Order: sequence, then structure tokens, then C-alpha cells
Amino acid sequence: MYRGYISELFVPYQDPSEDWYFKTFFDAGEFGFGLSTVSMKPNRDCPSHAQFLDVYVHTGDGSPSLLENAICVFEQYGDIMWRHTETGIPNETILESRTEVNLIVRSVVTVGNYDNIIDWQFKASGSIKPAIALSGILEIKPVDAKHKSEIKKDEHGTLVS
Repeated sequence: MYRGYISELFVPYQDPSEDWYFKTFFDAGEFGFGLSTVSMKPNRDCPSHAQFLDVYVHTGDGSPSLLENAICVFEQYGDIMWRHTETGIPNETILESRTEVNLIVRSVVTVGNYDNIIDWQFKASGSIKPAIALSGILEIKPVDAKHKSEIKKDEHGTLVS
């Protein structure tokens, strides 16, 4: 693979009010995924057998800045890649099974209140599967209503307790 990237993660808050209209982010483009990459902790963000890589990112003025443990690489075992039971031979059963082993290249990018866990899964079949997991803290907007029956006009979002 010469180049791989996941373009523009779009987070639409869709609230046109004065204090919230600008909260429609293209996180990768507006904040910069490279500059928002964070260091990972061994045995927490990646398994104990992972290898960690340091990277250099550029600062606002273009100078290099070292970011330790920015990428981890590890093997992930799990699903059945291939399996067959041969029962057509008299008095004999042959079972063959192979576990799928994926090579995972992971980084974590924190943009505001969200952490994006980005995995590139390199599969034994030769395919490459990008995966993003989102974690973090919801960004909420306070309102005076205590129950949704109190809302009389078109509001944007879901009322939560």
C-alpha cells in the first residue's frame, strides 16, 4: 500500500442556535488528526505483546515534535479463518481448522471530547480493513426542560436526564 487514510470524520451537531451552529466539525480537517494524536499506554491501549513506535509530528510553525508511543503494532487472534470436517471416509473423521491472525496497526486521536481509536487490520487473506472506535464524553447542551412534554418548539437533539 502506497498511501492509506480515512478522510474527514464528520460530526454534525445540527443545532442552528447562536452558541452551537459552529459545532459541525470535520475533525480530521479542522483539528488535524496528526497534531491531535496522543501517546498510548502499554497494557491499556494495546496488548502486552504490542510493539510501540514513536513518531514526529509538525507543530504550528512547522518544526518537528516527538510523540512517544504514538502507534502500536500487534497480532490479534480470534475468528476462524478456515475450517472443514471431512466425514465421508468410513471409520475416519478429519478436522482441519485455522485461526485468523490479523496484524493491527493502532493510533489514538483525541479531538475535543472524543477519542478516536483507529485500527488498520491487515488480514491473512491480503485484505486491509480500517476500523474506527469512538470513545469519550458526550458534549451536552443544558436546557430548562425537565421532561420532553415541556418542549414546545422544534429543538435539536435528544433530551437526556
